[in-house]
Amino acid sequence: MIRWTLPPEKIPSAWFNVAPHLPTPLQPSLHPATREPVGPDDLAPLFPAALIEQEMATAPWIDIPGTRHPAVVAAHTVGARGPVGWPTSRLEQLASKYVSC
Repeated sequence: MIRWTLPPEKIPSAWFNVAPHLPTPLQPSLHPATREPVGPDDLAPLFPAALIEQEMATAPWIDIPGTRHPAVVAAHTVGARGPVGWPTSRLEQLASKYVSC
């Protein structure tokens, strides 16, 4: 596994959106029941508003929010034996529910 660690000043502040640069626009996703193009209201019960806005954006650059939820930070600090700060025994205890260790 390769891990990239960037200094804070090199962490990107925006995502590059390739969709506006495609030679032909992508076909819209279709609602499974109506077979009509999916709109933000169709996605609202499934996804947070910020994610819907990001996925439907047509701007070439999409700002990355400055604050991150602690669960996201923890997911990005996963070591070889589990998230940093988790006792190995706790990780093994959780894993034993799903996998024979």
